Amino acid sequence: MAEPWTYVLDETTLVLPSDLPEEGTARPVRYGSTLAVFVQALTLYRRYFVTFAAIFLFPMLIGEVFVRAVRILGPDEPTTAVRVIEFALQWVATVVAFAPLVYAVSDVCVGNQPGLRRSYQRVELRTFAAVTAVCALATLLILAPFAIGGALAALILWIDFESAGVGTCLFVPHIVAITVTAVVISIPIFTSVLYVPVIVVVERGVGIRDAFRRSRWLSRGYTLRTATVIVIVVLILLLSGTIYQTLSEKRVEVLGVLFAKLLGPVPYIAATLIYYDLRARKEGYGIAERPEDLS
Repeated sequence: MAEPWTYVLDETTLVLPSDLPEEGTARPVRYGSTLAVFVQALTLYRRYFVTFAAIFLFPMLIGEVFVRAVRILGPDEPTTAVRVIEFALQWVATVVAFAPLVYAVSDVCVGNQPGLRRSYQRVELRTFAAVTAVCALATLLILAPFAIGGALAALILWIDFESAGVGTCLFVPHIVAITVTAVVISIPIFTSVLYVPVIVVVERGVGIRDAFRRSRWLSRGYTLRTATVIVIVVLILLLSGTIYQTLSEKRVEVLGVLFAKLLGPVPYIAATLIYYDLRARKEGYGIAERPEDLS
């Protein structure tokens, strides 16, 4: 039997059946655990599979076409420049898919019926620009410790060669220490910026700087819950990559791309649900209230 929803109304907790509410009548706001969030994300994805998959796959498959074109027009052996272009194309496609999917999940959370056309129509140019900016900034912040660590590792390797002429005396233990340090630093950064893209989509009028501050405030006190979300998201992405690699080796790369992309909406859905979960825990709004105009 599915887990029931938990609602909050005027400081009263109500436990209701697991079925989604009727059109516009109520909105789930809390989940018992992080695992419950992903279970519900999968439930919503199954229930609205056609809509969610279409919203996500529309830009992703267009991006994949451009990636294939780059590979065909590029050299036989992909260069670093080609790989950077491919990554940029896939990143842009992911950013384009993000806002419409968040709108669709938000519609479900307030009891509305999600739709492909409705979700894309609500994405304004300002929203797309804001999502692009915050995703780029968040990515740079998360990768900054690794970039600094890489520069330090290169410096240590150079010093090691100059002093010992061997290149292994100091490099290996130092690179391990630098990598561990970079991971330790990047995790709290990741947890503090995870909700920034959702915030700039859902909370209209919130600027980029305020979105980062708000994301940090929402995750404060729930670092473990947010970190767990990140770990599960990474595992889903690894699974997606494994599926793609396995099917590509079997000469069915098209199926590999399709199945890998179909896993993509799950982290987006879960991130949106955990965002509403944390808002309910920190702000305590009731089921009859909407935090923003989603009509």
